[in-house]
Amino acid sequence: MRTLAVLAVLVSLAAANTIQDCGLTPNAVFHDASVTPDPVIVPGPMTLKFQGDLTADWPADMMIMVEVIKEDPFDIEVPCLNGLGSCEVDMCAYITQYPEAFCPLFPPEVPCSCSLLAGHYQSDGFTLTLPDLGEGIDSVIAGGYHGNVTLYSKSAPETLLGCVRFDFQLEYVPPS
Repeated sequence: MRTLAVLAVLVSLAAANTIQDCGLTPNAVFHDASVTPDPVIVPGPMTLKFQGDLTADWPADMMIMVEVIKEDPFDIEVPCLNGLGSCEVDMCAYITQYPEAFCPLFPPEVPCSCSLLAGHYQSDGFTLTLPDLGEGIDSVIAGGYHGNVTLYSKSAPETLLGCVRFDFQLEYVPPS
């Protein structure tokens, strides 16, 4: 269950071949992101490295909206299913429930809490293992994807806190 919950928040960014800051939010800049392997193999491990800077504190009621579009054979939004796909996520709930996954991303001088404080955030190698969902499902999810991750305050959803665009490839390799 821990793996699926963390995947709901990170899989889109972690799987991304390209990650670009949307350039719409002056208080948050995401940069220097990389993922291995490329393409991401399902099932199997993938490692995310990234850096980002917050120049202002973010509120405790931060929400994340993940929009994932599967490109093959035509663009179609991936529905939210058990926290995976195009989903709205309560970031504080995930930080509270899975501190072992999120707290290592916080700068040493910044407390791991729901209100994200200004600072430099990075991961030098956060590894997730994508589960084997069965050959039928894994072979269907293989292909190209693109989308957006937007961050906003639940009390002021019109105010964008952060935004990242991404694209990635998933490849199914049957376990041996």
